[in-house]
Amino acid sequence: MISPLIQQDDDDRVENLKLYQIHGTAAEKDYDHVAGLASSICECPVSLVSFIDAKRQWFKASVGTELKENTRELALCSHTINDVRNTTYIPDTTKDIRFKHHPIVDGPANVKFYAGVPIVSPEGYALGTVCVMDHKSKRLNRQQLKALVHLRDFVQELLAIRRAKLEK
Repeated sequence: MISPLIQQDDDDRVENLKLYQIHGTAAEKDYDHVAGLASSICECPVSLVSFIDAKRQWFKASVGTELKENTRELALCSHTINDVRNTTYIPDTTKDIRFKHHPIVDGPANVKFYAGVPIVSPEGYALGTVCVMDHKSKRLNRQQLKALVHLRDFVQELLAIRRAKLEK
């Protein structure tokens, strides 16, 4: 297992996340729909809309897990937020050096497939992810990967509306 890097500007990223006042908020149907669509479209039993602060990954919406958060150190999505331009696509987590022998891969969660797209603020900070996971290795087709990007774009629009309301 390779722990995710913490970028030099991470304090600024976390401050940017705070502008949205989203951590710890109640469920909202739009985010729930995004998680549900991601799971359906990608045919994965687990999906998340998550946000990552300095110490934890918090699930705004989820399918297939009762958990509401994870430590940042153990969050697979912590790797995704380090590359704001690309989808993190791991068809077999047991063969990826970052995730080999990871407790989420080898433990009870048994995550063998992961794909995540960073949720990016207008300032360019990765605030979290829209991701899908499966208990078996698999491949997504081009349309499924594109759909994850579209769902991420929708979450970014929801966040923009939220921020605008807060700034009023």
